[in-house]
Amino acid sequence: SFMKEHLPILRRVGIVLIIVGLVDIAWMVWCITHDRSYSSSFNIFAVIAGILLLRGGLKTAKYTRYFALFIFAALIGLDLVMPFMFPFGYWLAVFHQAPGTFFLDMMFSIIVTVFVFWVQRSLGQASITEAQIAAGISPATVKKPILIGALLPIVLCGSLILSFRGETAAKVIAHAKAEHGESYHYVIKNLRWSSNASGTRVSAIVEGYNSTELKMFRIGWDE
Repeated sequence: SFMKEHLPILRRVGIVLIIVGLVDIAWMVWCITHDRSYSSSFNIFAVIAGILLLRGGLKTAKYTRYFALFIFAALIGLDLVMPFMFPFGYWLAVFHQAPGTFFLDMMFSIIVTVFVFWVQRSLGQASITEAQIAAGISPATVKKPILIGALLPIVLCGSLILSFRGETAAKVIAHAKAEHGESYHYVIKNLRWSSNASGTRVSAIVEGYNSTELKMFRIGWDE
């Protein structure tokens, strides 16, 4: 019937979300057991959303579309802002010294962007919005999650750029040059402060690069 036209779409998206979530959980476990960095926004949330969509959850469809729109806009915004995070020479070094990683990261970003676009487009189809209205649920709006998603990476990257150019950042670069030499150009990839018995601990991850090498260094001291 007309009122059931939306169910196959919800089931299709639900199944895909469950598969993606389970793969992401497996990847998370692998990263933890192999001491690798892990960053994702899917895992268990995708599995739960997928199960609820399989059960015909129209509210779940609404909020899943919100989230997909937000992630889509954030990824586009991040792709536009990221080149300005570090000097051109650094990106050139990454491309030359680790081309496999460079292309894998790029392909992963494209795949995730296409995936969340497909999710939001599927959950925004007319049969779903009509079913939501009939059930007294207002369909997801488009402008707000896109605006927030697009602004977030600009704000975050802007604040990171400022923190990477402050007094502490200058000390990090000075420590890196003292410990690993002047043959590298250095960029800060991570900078944090933590409290301990001695006072404040400054920890940083720095990448050094030149025409032949690209290396990661850990810098830290107590203040």
